[in-house]
Amino acid sequence: MNDTFRKNLSEFLIKAINNAYFDNHVLFYRHGDYAGILALIEQYEREKNIPASKKLSLLKEKIEHEIENKSYLYGILSDKKSRDTLVMVAAYSILGPLHVKFPYYDASSLLIRENIFNKYRALSEENNAITQKYPEIHLFNISIANHDVSFYGEKEFLYSHLTEKADYTCTTEDTPLRVEKGDIVLDCGACHGDTALFFALAAGSEGKVISFEPNPDNILLFKENMRLNPSLAKQMSLIEHATWHTDNTTLRFSLSGPGSTVMESNNGTTAPEDMQNKISITTITVDTVVNEHILENVHFIKMDVEGAELNTLRGAKRTLEKFKPKIAVCLYHNPQEDYRAIPAFLASLNLEYEFFLRHHYMNEWETVLYARVKQN
Repeated sequence: MNDTFRKNLSEFLIKAINNAYFDNHVLFYRHGDYAGILALIEQYEREKNIPASKKLSLLKEKIEHEIENKSYLYGILSDKKSRDTLVMVAAYSILGPLHVKFPYYDASSLLIRENIFNKYRALSEENNAITQKYPEIHLFNISIANHDVSFYGEKEFLYSHLTEKADYTCTTEDTPLRVEKGDIVLDCGACHGDTALFFALAAGSEGKVISFEPNPDNILLFKENMRLNPSLAKQMSLIEHATWHTDNTTLRFSLSGPGSTVMESNNGTTAPEDMQNKISITTITVDTVVNEHILENVHFIKMDVEGAELNTLRGAKRTLEKFKPKIAVCLYHNPQEDYRAIPAFLASLNLEYEFFLRHHYMNEWETVLYARVKQN
């Protein structure tokens, strides 16, 4: 156990337990749905006459679980911002949105999001068959780094990539951890391909982006995004398989757009049978793809693979050991295991990595562990 983590988490909880953020519900943030606000008001009414010490006493089991689950990661993080982020993530898991509000969702974020959305939304999308089929998907036309980009995606993606809150970018006290010019990028869990476009733009004409995506609906949008951007598409390729630790394994997959889920866990057990819209998908390992493409280097690996992150890392072991790439891997899909298992696996490879943690959303989603070889 990490005593410093316990101390800092306890201090944070004591301060946060009396907070009341009524607008801090994902339903309100994403959809303007006041049901989320009402739910938080109802929680506040149930709790308001309970002394803070009593509330925390009732949460003792959850607190101890978070300390056990996240102490190892806290001990290997390389900067204060990462450690403070982990404390906040743990506190959110314990107290929830009524009491803990992430910096991502500050007072001005809703207005900024809407202004960006309205500025860049394509005028032609009202009669667009794709946006009619996928209500949360919009067609955007933007200019970035002197390059015009058109793509289908969610407006949250646009907000996060046109502000300082960019996904899969980690600012540090020295060099930012991100895709750079000339990088060969492995994009595991490509979803709609919007992130892949931004990776290709950052990598430039000398770089390359190889994406993995098994969801047929997401593949359709990915290919459409490539069609809209032929110059960037020259640097991009798509592998229509899920990443895993073994090749040619058939997995069950629950379809839910960006929130689709691999139904097998890291230890091989299956998820509950009541998940809807299931399909079968086949797997491939990162190591196999690197070998088949005869890649001379891999500079950056992003993993957002809906609970398959640990097994994807296992299937990339040779690639990690050979190239020591920068890594951005999501921890939040399988929080009971991955906050400890993923950093422990990476540390066990003895690659002289340093680790950072950043949180890129307003609830428990989008917590990303970053790793790179230690800077001189």
